[in-house]
Amino acid sequence: MRQYVVVEECYVPVGERGGLRFKVPGQVVTLDERDAKDLGKLVKPASERVVAAQVVAGPTVTDNEGTDDADSSAPTQSDNKDAWVDFAESKGLERSKAEAMTKAELVEKFGPK
Repeated sequence: MRQYVVVEECYVPVGERGGLRFKVPGQVVTLDERDAKDLGKLVKPASERVVAAQVVAGPTVTDNEGTDDADSSAPTQSDNKDAWVDFAESKGLERSKAEAMTKAELVEKFGPK
């Protein structure tokens, strides 16, 4: 089992009984290799920095309740640039490109609309 970042909205398997949970981009999930392979490009392996950022930020939405609001896994405006770089990377932006952007640009592109 390892951790993956959800890239596209999808249902992922949870528990031994084969249940599914709705996940949104940016959420970190734990999957076995077979389930990750079945999900294909909907998930990507999570870097240690992304996982650490999720642990610090706390849990995010774990099912479809409340997902019609802004992305609850996004950092707040008061979070530092590193948190926004990690978040942008979890959304699929290359880390080097995210690091080249200012915090204001990251908030504009990835923050609440």
